[in-house]
Amino acid sequence: MVVNKKARFDYEFLRTEVAGIQLMGSEVKAINDGKISLVDSFCVFISDELFLVGSNIPGNNTAYSHEPIRHRKLLLKKRELIKLRRELVKGLTIVPYKIFKNERGMYKIEIALARGKKNYDKRNTMSIYTFKIDLLKTKPLVTRTFKVSSEISFYLMHHIIQEVMGWQNYHLYEFKVDGVRITDKSIVEEDLNPITEAKELMVEDIFTHIGKTIKYVYDFGDWWEHQIELIEISNTPQNEALPLIISGENACPPEDCMGVHGYSELKEILKNPKHEEFESSWNWVGLKFNPLKFNKKLVEKELGKLNAKIRAYES
Repeated sequence: MVVNKKARFDYEFLRTEVAGIQLMGSEVKAINDGKISLVDSFCVFISDELFLVGSNIPGNNTAYSHEPIRHRKLLLKKRELIKLRRELVKGLTIVPYKIFKNERGMYKIEIALARGKKNYDKRNTMSIYTFKIDLLKTKPLVTRTFKVSSEISFYLMHHIIQEVMGWQNYHLYEFKVDGVRITDKSIVEEDLNPITEAKELMVEDIFTHIGKTIKYVYDFGDWWEHQIELIEISNTPQNEALPLIISGENACPPEDCMGVHGYSELKEILKNPKHEEFESSWNWVGLKFNPLKFNKKLVEKELGKLNAKIRAYES
């Protein structure tokens, strides 16, 4: 999935349509490799057909390659084309929003009939998302509630989750949604499920409504699986800095404790002074470790440090 991240910031979407797109074989291969940009692209009618103009799909410098920036025909039914053309009144435009594979493995493009925003509209675009994240299969359940800006990338969402939960970011991660893996393509190998670059996909592109849930896996060895649910969307100005921790229950498991079952065994050892690993286990986790305690002040401190990194990344 490739998303035109600036589209929702620059335009107010009135409605969307999904269209087919005519692509050459070399273009399909390039898109499979994530080599496409929708920045500065737009849709325009030429005669009675709708075309994607300005999208950049780099070629491979061979005689059989394609022209990187060319007009690409969009495939819609005739009645849909007529309706779109009638709606292109003054001040409206058609914006390419995202390219994705459907369930049949065919590339489709989501376009939007949109109105350009004025500067003051753009300042009010940002929504505040409240999430609940649960570390699945932990007993008692390790859970957190926190707030973020709707305009952060999944790359930043990963780092926020690390701080909110209490992980140390020692291992690989991925978000899982609708058969797509969202992660860092430079360090995670692609398998049968396609990978979307976490830095290029915004949280608001996936979390489009309250109740939406996705999975987040941290540490492919221990396989800590989390469920993230969007529980509130607010447009009210936020006085506190974001991200913001709201609440939490129970401590985050120590890194490298062999997953859910290993953590359960560790907690039993920590309660049994007669166990041969009792002393070494306490030396490992630290004497202040309490599996039933959530240290909100520590999370607030770490999120404060992260705020500066977020501002630097977004600037």
